[in-house]
Amino acid sequence: CSGPTWRPAIAKAIVDDAVAQYNLGHFAEASALFEQAYRSDPSRVLLFNIGQCHRRLGNNDLALFFYRRYLDQAPPNPPERPDVVKRVADLERSLRDGRT
Repeated sequence: CSGPTWRPAIAKAIVDDAVAQYNLGHFAEASALFEQAYRSDPSRVLLFNIGQCHRRLGNNDLALFFYRRYLDQAPPNPPERPDVVKRVADLERSLRDGRT
């Protein structure tokens, strides 16, 4: 098998499973699957999805890490940037105020 042609297909199947887990409220399982998909096809949107899972799990430090990684890999002005920047600011404030 050659890498580039089959890897995105594998990642898509894993992402489909991850989305189902997320929609069922199984955020830890979804995060693990999104991470697995990222290893197959490192798409920046998966970093955002991992951040979302950690935010829902209350792992604000990890959510912040993944949101920042997402922003680091984003093009200069993606339309979702203001929303992600707001999430980062909210998480930074929560961590600064001692909330996890």
